[in-house]
Amino acid sequence: MNELIKEQKHLREIMRSYTKRLLEAEESKATLHLRNENLEKLNSEKEAIIEQAVSRIKQLEASNSELQSRVQQERIDEKIPGYVDSVKSELSSDDLYFIKMSQVWAFSGCIFGLLAVCASFYTLYATIDFNNVKGFELFYFFTRGLIGISILSWLAYICLGNSKKYTHESILRKDRRHALMFGQVFLQIYGSTSTKEDAVLVFKDWNMSGNSAFSDKTELPPGIQSLWDSTKEKLKPSTAEKAQE
Repeated sequence: MNELIKEQKHLREIMRSYTKRLLEAEESKATLHLRNENLEKLNSEKEAIIEQAVSRIKQLEASNSELQSRVQQERIDEKIPGYVDSVKSELSSDDLYFIKMSQVWAFSGCIFGLLAVCASFYTLYATIDFNNVKGFELFYFFTRGLIGISILSWLAYICLGNSKKYTHESILRKDRRHALMFGQVFLQIYGSTSTKEDAVLVFKDWNMSGNSAFSDKTELPPGIQSLWDSTKEKLKPSTAEKAQE
């Protein structure tokens, strides 16, 4: 009987111990659940803070990019017009000079050409007394007239050639001015988003070196030999056709 009572007491103590442990486990579970909820709340708050920070960073980057574009556009609006106007003024001045020189050389060429024509008509219609003129004097007369006409024709050719060169340089200055104005318009429209490479690509044509007409070798007027060679070349096809017939 006593042993049974002892076993019952022992079982009760075990039950109390299990109950106590169960309560402690439930308390630990509740504590852990509360901590887990706090951690989840902190994690949510952290994610919200991170999202806000990322959004703020993007806003700051956009504002910075906008400010940089605005500063770049202001620099373009401040620097480019003055530079373009000064270069356009110089190009216009050069253009007027080349136009004037082209007109002067063209006028001189026309004068020498008219003199050559007048000299030709004079030698054709001049009366010569062949009875009183000796052979040497006659040769001298025709040679002098031929040399005079040749010199006048050569001067007319040189003057008109120089006029052509000055006209070429004037056209080149106009092309450069148009390229410069196009670059200015491009930067005024797309300057805030354009890069250095875009600006270099747009403005590269205004300062192009080009082939200066004055660097070319001056062509001499056609001589008698060249005229004779060209005449023979033109007569060859007709001669070949006649031979075939």
